[in-house]
Amino acid sequence: MRLVHRRRGKALTGEIAVHGMGRRRFLTSAALVTLGATAGAIGWSRRRLIEWLRNPEVDPAATGRLPAATLATLLAAAHALLGQPITDASYADYYQWRAANLAGYRELYVGFARYLDAVARRSGARDFPSASLAVRRQTLEGFTSTRRWVRVADGILHRDKVRWQQRFVRETIWLYAHTDGWLRIGYDGWPGISIGTEAPLTPPRATA
Repeated sequence: MRLVHRRRGKALTGEIAVHGMGRRRFLTSAALVTLGATAGAIGWSRRRLIEWLRNPEVDPAATGRLPAATLATLLAAAHALLGQPITDASYADYYQWRAANLAGYRELYVGFARYLDAVARRSGARDFPSASLAVRRQTLEGFTSTRRWVRVADGILHRDKVRWQQRFVRETIWLYAHTDGWLRIGYDGWPGISIGTEAPLTPPRATA
């Protein structure tokens, strides 16, 4: 009887542990164990496995200009993500150039915009740009999590989410640091642009 009682106790303890850690975290742990065993079987090193989780490749796809609606959603996401005034034209040019010249980026941007618009519609908005700032920021919180198990879960279960985080969120933050971030700390411009030549020059007034 004691032996049976202990086995039942262990089974019950295991069940409580699963519920306590959360279904998603449990499934992530199970998937990670399976993935680690598979990686070992095919000869992957630990470093290569981590790289696979963190940096999924962009699927090759046709290049081309972004639709206006997609670009509007990306700019709305940039505003919500950064929380600071930005020069829209610089970001629009950046996204359009990558979509037109780097294989896979157009499809990646379009897919990301569709996801954001779908989430916004579930909150009652027409699309992501028309959603409230609170909704937009809440939607993007999942792309800025620093919790390790969340990043691992996304690397296994949500590969597109990691791609969007790497190729949109991080690159947008990088772009801000190299452009509008300079304006934020008091400079008149950022490295690589001419200062004072955007408007027509006027000759100085003659002094008496």
